[in-house]
Amino acid sequence: TTPNKELIISIDLNLKKARFLEDHQIYHHVIFPAAGFIELTIASLKQLKESGGIFFENMNCLKALEIKNSNQSIQVLITEEKNGIYVLKYYSNENNHEDWILHAEVKTYFTDSL
Repeated sequence: TTPNKELIISIDLNLKKARFLEDHQIYHHVIFPAAGFIELTIASLKQLKESGGIFFENMNCLKALEIKNSNQSIQVLITEEKNGIYVLKYYSNENNHEDWILHAEVKTYFTDSL
């Protein structure tokens, strides 16, 4: 966590280890699927609360996340806004450059029913 009560989850993504992503291409560029952001959301939020449902609100895919053969880092930044509403932002960084690129964001909250 950070001083602002943010949780950062880091993931290293490499096409050599995730070959199934090679089939998700647009004009010969491997693109991380939107469903992958949904899966990252669920996995990230389960670290906060293991049971119950998750309600998604306003998921925005802002910029395609191209996956290249080099190591690519993805960070999920989770911030609690108010009353149990969480905002998750997905950033990538290729080859440890200083600039992080925002690819998607979603507002979520937990629910006891599905």
